[in-house]
Amino acid sequence: MASLLKLLGHLLMMQIINAEAISSPIVLTASCSETNGDNNTHFVNPPSPHNGLCTLAVNHLDDNICQVRLDFIELELSEPEMDGQCVKDVFLVTGGISSPPLICGYNSGQHMYVEVDSAGGSLHLTVYRSATSPETNNWNIKVSQISCNSRYRAPYGCLQYYTTTEGTVRSFNFKQDSPTAADGTREVAGLDYGVCVHKPGGCYGIIWSRNTTGGDYGFTLTTDVYSLIPELLGTPAASATGADCMTDYVLIPGGVDDLQAQNDHYCGAGFPESVTSTVAPFVLYYHTDADEALDSGSRGFSLNYQLIMQ
Repeated sequence: MASLLKLLGHLLMMQIINAEAISSPIVLTASCSETNGDNNTHFVNPPSPHNGLCTLAVNHLDDNICQVRLDFIELELSEPEMDGQCVKDVFLVTGGISSPPLICGYNSGQHMYVEVDSAGGSLHLTVYRSATSPETNNWNIKVSQISCNSRYRAPYGCLQYYTTTEGTVRSFNFKQDSPTAADGTREVAGLDYGVCVHKPGGCYGIIWSRNTTGGDYGFTLTTDVYSLIPELLGTPAASATGADCMTDYVLIPGGVDDLQAQNDHYCGAGFPESVTSTVAPFVLYYHTDADEALDSGSRGFSLNYQLIMQ
């Protein structure tokens, strides 16, 4: 009897395990030199290190696809050079109506929206790895196709789109794990894009503030942090605005800081305590020039936002 009960218990456990396996969502994956038209496919690196070009061609599900969202579940490539150029490793997107920037470095947790032609044509996702790239450089990019009439479609011109009432926006290749400039990530050169935040009913403004998690490098643009007095790093006293921010900057239309100063361009090695805007739609623009060699130690930005509700 004891052995029979043991056998029945084992069979019951196997049924539970099999039921869980059946109900678990299936993750579709694709890798180098493949063509895929399935929604929510994950573009992943091959199991063994792959140098050179690795491209996935994404075909439309149907003739009502206007956008593709790319979620970087994991995207860890080599850092840009000292001038901010992506040379050793590159991620690029081609074949869409919009042209996302070339990026490299650490971008896990980031995302992009790409406008595509509903009439058809393949979108190409390409990762280039040089022979000197570390074997630990990996990627897992979720590819979601968005219909033209979907409520999840991002407004035109938004490379990134946030729909929660509060959150954190990071520039590409921003990683705030290290408290020192020497160990940190670098700004990527040649960026010029918009980050949009959804404005729900009853909302009349948005507040931006520096993300202080992990250190004082949450906002470092257009500056050589090594030449700065350490005590000033990350403080509003190290921030710059207006005409001083013409090469690398964050642009917040209608920005008003906590001291009631009105500006839209922000840069430097610090950010005001807060910047509020009531100009809709809510968009933050980020621009970097073609050469970051003079901005030694600058990482970009990590800013928190909070919507103001009536």
